[in-house]
Amino acid sequence: MGGLAQVGATLARLKAAREQGQLAPDFDLDLAFELLSGPLYFRLLISHEPLTPAYYDRVLQAVFAGMSPRP
Repeated sequence: MGGLAQVGATLARLKAAREQGQLAPDFDLDLAFELLSGPLYFRLLISHEPLTPAYYDRVLQAVFAGMSPRP
């Protein structure tokens, strides 16, 4: 999958999650995408640390905690 196709697929999944009530209804999806991808690109291009499943999980947990709907 190409870069733009991946962006589109990720934004579509975030939109679906928002519509299903998994994300705050007013959360900016473009910002969500940037918050998810930034740490991964940093590791890949700057720090050269490994992109492990555990790291992906940590990034997802941190970002989704901030995007979840408030009770």
